[in-house]
Amino acid sequence: MAILIGVDEAGYGPNLGPLVIGFSTWRVPSVDIDLYDLLKDAVCTQPKPGRLAICDSKKMGGGICGLETAVFASLTAMQLGLPASWYDHGRFRMCLPDRLPTETTEQLGLDWCDDADGFEIDSTDPTAWNCEQIPLDLPVECRLEQAALLGARLRETTRTNRAELLGTGVLLVHPWQFNQMLQRHGNKSRLLGVATMHVAGQALGLSNSTEQIRVICDRQGGRQRYSSLLRTSFDDHNVNILSETPECSSYRLVTKPDRESVTPDDFQIEFQVGGESNLPVALASMHAKYVRELAMLQWNRFWRTRIDGIHPTAGYPVDAARFRNDLRRHVTEREMPDQLFWRAK
Repeated sequence: MAILIGVDEAGYGPNLGPLVIGFSTWRVPSVDIDLYDLLKDAVCTQPKPGRLAICDSKKMGGGICGLETAVFASLTAMQLGLPASWYDHGRFRMCLPDRLPTETTEQLGLDWCDDADGFEIDSTDPTAWNCEQIPLDLPVECRLEQAALLGARLRETTRTNRAELLGTGVLLVHPWQFNQMLQRHGNKSRLLGVATMHVAGQALGLSNSTEQIRVICDRQGGRQRYSSLLRTSFDDHNVNILSETPECSSYRLVTKPDRESVTPDDFQIEFQVGGESNLPVALASMHAKYVRELAMLQWNRFWRTRIDGIHPTAGYPVDAARFRNDLRRHVTEREMPDQLFWRAK
């Protein structure tokens, strides 16, 4: 048996709302298994009667319902209690550490300045405008009966095929945290890289397995080399390059002889173009997108209770700018600095 982990993000491009990084962890017969084929009696890539649609979250239409169904069915398959509210969903959310590793100038071969030690967010308390305090009952749209049936079928199909969904969860990076990290890491690509490796590390730690392990991350942007990121994020491991091609960059990490590690001694990690074609990555993508949608739902509800007639936003650049302009007619920069809610990039 082996462990297969998928990692993906939602919300990399918007100016409003959190960046969310999700993961899903599976026990499988082989790290090279195609889970879509293995679990074809229970899952599919497009909605079909009696089967659970798991696909790239950007291709899942129909609002929040399909995302929510996939998340709730997955939790049912693991026989976990379903979250009854946003607060209750906190069981499946990671906390962002105060400080994540940074690739050094020497490792990157770039001329940039990390002035994070001199950076502090505006003294205004970010929690003063915390839209998460708005009550949000779950589920929002999906039918619990349908999610329960699809989850039961997924659980039975995985059991029959010697597989198991071990865990799924997300990390939220709120805008004010995003801005702090951006100042420290220099650009969005590095920020995403270190946050993604934090999620991968947490997923690896939860696996607690000596079985063969493969981690698949969806590649963001044109970056092809990840060895410096991996050496910094997993500094107790030696990083061996297996391949670095335009389609996939693959590495094997082995614990250094004189070090102890909270992650497995030996695992493979790769960054694939179109990584969501792998079911574990697709489920991670859907959980991340679902949580981002919930966060934006709360954001819009929060402001509708305070500003009559303000139109909701999904947070993407053009409409986000419109929303900020509308907001600034009622809330000044002094009352709520941009740094707290508006991503610098």
